[in-house]
Amino acid sequence: MVLKKTKFYCIILLGLVLILVYSPIYKVQAATLQNNGKSHDVVSSAKGEYHTLKVKKSSLVCINAYGSNPSTKNRKITVTCLNKKKRAISPAYQTTIKKSAYFCLKPDTYYLKVKSTAPAYKISAIYRTVKNTAGSSMKKAVPLKDKKETWGIVYNTDSTKRRCWYRFSLKKPKKVQLSIQKAGGRLGFEVEGPAEAKKQIQKLRKGKKVTLPAGNYFIKLGKQGPKAAKDGAAYCIILK
Repeated sequence: MVLKKTKFYCIILLGLVLILVYSPIYKVQAATLQNNGKSHDVVSSAKGEYHTLKVKKSSLVCINAYGSNPSTKNRKITVTCLNKKKRAISPAYQTTIKKSAYFCLKPDTYYLKVKSTAPAYKISAIYRTVKNTAGSSMKKAVPLKDKKETWGIVYNTDSTKRRCWYRFSLKKPKKVQLSIQKAGGRLGFEVEGPAEAKKQIQKLRKGKKVTLPAGNYFIKLGKQGPKAAKDGAAYCIILK
């Protein structure tokens, strides 16, 4: 009788071992997403999961989140950035294996609320330090250097009224091309200059190379309207 019980318990233990060995292991707990691109495997729940971001420097944070299995990697996952009080400071972005979410954050602790249609998903983060280089007004506009990259950032928590100001001056007519690239949400920009350069400025804003008359020129960037109130974007300006 004792022998039979021993065999029974051995079978149960063997079964548990096989389940542990052959079943995928996921972290059910919320993860702290560090700046190393390391993926965390998470089981989805109906209420969603909260993951922690500890931002030490002004940063553009790229979040990659997608279904864990080949059959679910293109399922949409919703990612929202929250502040310490767990209040949303960003729109709810939808991510897949081909589409990431971007947040522009000041140094602080944040949370990501993630809701997935996949049973399990992978999530990771990469931080890029981006300094706030812009002037806060036309008088404080920061000069652009010819053919040099100038990086700046508009935070998710910024007001829609905030503008990032830059300037450049021409002592004589010159061919100029303006390139502005961005990562993140909706970002608008305007160029101001001498009245006689109005038509050239319109072409300059479209990325065309134009001959501008001598004078002072100002570039201001900011959130593109009320609908972009919670958007954030990092940008790079090159004056060629």
